[in-house]
Amino acid sequence: MKKKKGFFLAVTGAALLLFAAAVALAGAIKTEVDDVIQMKTPIYEEHERPLVTFTHKLHSEDYGISCGTCHHDDKGQPLELVMGDPVQSCAACHSIPGQRPRGDKTPKLDFHAEAMHDSCRSCHAQFNREKGERIAPIMCNQCHTN
Repeated sequence: MKKKKGFFLAVTGAALLLFAAAVALAGAIKTEVDDVIQMKTPIYEEHERPLVTFTHKLHSEDYGISCGTCHHDDKGQPLELVMGDPVQSCAACHSIPGQRPRGDKTPKLDFHAEAMHDSCRSCHAQFNREKGERIAPIMCNQCHTN
C-alpha cells in the first residue's frame, strides 16, 4: 500500500510541476497585440504625409471587425486569427512603397499605399453608407493627422 501511495504522490507532483512550467511559459509568450500602432514601415525612407495611427481595440472590439479582415492570405481571403497570433506586417507582401505610377503594369496591390488605401477607405466608405452619415474617415487629412 505504501508503494502505491508513493507512486501516486510522485505522479501528482510531476503533473503539478508540468502545470507550473506551462503556466510560467504561457506568461512569457506575448498573447496581446499593441492596441495603438503607428502605420510605420521601413519600406519608406520618408513619408509624404503624417503617419496614420491605428487602434486595434476600436476596430475589433467596438466595430466587431475580425483580424482576418486586414490580415489575409495571398488570395485576399481572411486568415483565421485570434488576437495575439503572430502576423506579418502589410509591407511584407505589399512591398513596393507608394502608389502605382500611371501606365505601370505591376499589380496595383503590390504597392503598399494602394493596398492600404484600398482596404481602409473602402471599408470606411461602406461603414458610412450603412450608417447614413460620415463617421469613418475617408479624406487624406482625416487619417494622416499630425
